Amino acid sequence: MDSIFKLNKQIENRIQQLEELSSNHIVENYVDNQTITGDSSNVERDVQNLRTENLKLRYQLDILKAAIEKLQSDHPDLPVVKRVSSNRATMISILKELERIFSNAFQKAFPTLTNVGVEFTRSEYADFQCNNALKLTKLLPKRKVQLK
Repeated sequence: MDSIFKLNKQIENRIQQLEELSSNHIVENYVDNQTITGDSSNVERDVQNLRTENLKLRYQLDILKAAIEKLQSDHPDLPVVKRVSSNRATMISILKELERIFSNAFQKAFPTLTNVGVEFTRSEYADFQCNNALKLTKLLPKRKVQLK
C-alpha cells in the first residue's frame, strides 16, 4: 500500500513539473528575458530543450498512469488517493477505509448477504475492533447460508 502512495506522490510531482514546463507563460517569459538581455542566440535551442523535456515528462506521466490503473484493476481493494490539486492529496479516513475493507471482505466471504454493515468498537489508542460476529451468526441461518 505504501507503494501506491509513493507512486501517487511521484505522479503529483511529475504533473506539477509538467504543468510548469508546458505552460506557455514560462516559455514566453524565458524568451522575453533572453531577448531583453540580448542573448537570443540560445533561445531557440533552450525552447527546444524545454519542449523535449515536456515530451519526456508526458511520456513518463502516461506510464505512471497506466501503472496505477493496472495496480488498481489487479487490486481493487487498495485505497485510491484522489487528486485535489496539483500539490496535495486528500487525507484518508481510517474508519471509512476500515469500513470499506471489511465490507469488501464480508461481500467476498458471503456474496448472498447484502448490506451487512460494519460495527466498530473505538478506543482511545486507535485500536479498532470489528464486532460483526454476533450479527453474522444471526443473519447466516436466516439466509440459509452454510459454513464449511
